[in-house]
Amino acid sequence: METQIIALLIFLGLATGVAAVGMFARDVALSVAAGVVGPRPIRLRRMPRPDTNDAPQGFAGRFDGWFAQLVQETGWGWTPMTGALLVGLSALLAGGAAFIWTDHPVAASAAGVIAAGLTIVVLTVRRVRHIGLLQKQFPPALEFIARSVRAGHSLDEAIAMAGQEGPKPLAAEFAFCARQIEMGLGVPAAVRSLAERVRLVDVRIFAALLGIHREAGGNVAGVLEQLALSIRDRMSYRRQLRAITSAGRLSAFFVAALAPIIFVYMYFFHSEYAHTLIESSMGQMFLAAAVVLQIIGLTWTARLMKPMY
Repeated sequence: METQIIALLIFLGLATGVAAVGMFARDVALSVAAGVVGPRPIRLRRMPRPDTNDAPQGFAGRFDGWFAQLVQETGWGWTPMTGALLVGLSALLAGGAAFIWTDHPVAASAAGVIAAGLTIVVLTVRRVRHIGLLQKQFPPALEFIARSVRAGHSLDEAIAMAGQEGPKPLAAEFAFCARQIEMGLGVPAAVRSLAERVRLVDVRIFAALLGIHREAGGNVAGVLEQLALSIRDRMSYRRQLRAITSAGRLSAFFVAALAPIIFVYMYFFHSEYAHTLIESSMGQMFLAAAVVLQIIGLTWTARLMKPMY
């Protein structure tokens, strides 16, 4: 029976690995082709309204939507299926390796869950960095659009120039808006689609400003310059806040890492205590409670150190 389980795990791992590597190679080939041959052709599609009745229902539907958005916002150009296969591959490989090493299904399941969680953490960190890069590039893009308008270009032309001459990855988003405008979509609607793709408060404010300007008119260049100045001031405030709370965040990191380090030390150097903790029902209950309390404490600390705006 154990040989059959090991063979099944190896088969599933190999099958998932081949599929993940194939889809990853496809994405890399498309990226290389876009960099060598020219810009990737932009496919226009109708963006669904957030208030439609087709919104995912239930925990599984909400999790699928969250994971698809997570993979999309990493900036790697992966599909949600590629991200799901990567998570499954890491879980199968870690779980299979732990099962072969310890011959214990609980340890294999825990290793698989930890590996999948670490993969999702890597994707989340990548998304945070990608969104941070977009946030950093947004004020210069607004100033570029304002200067272009002051130089005599229309707002449509200014957005198109920002997509052609601006830094990536934000330039690709403006290029998509410019292509939508060329196909007949209005500027406010194109910028609203940008706000749906790039989930930033500043982009939503930018879309609202352009909508008001299209309805009532006014000095759009001056408004965009004031918005860029406000964004820079808020980014400066956040940097100061991170500098002030650096000691607290470092203390939270050491407190969070202390328990796993002690558990790993006890598992390898005092295995009798670790096995007693894992195998007994009371030890498993205490271990699960410790993990839950650790997650609650880290979440609470992160919320306390996060700025409201």
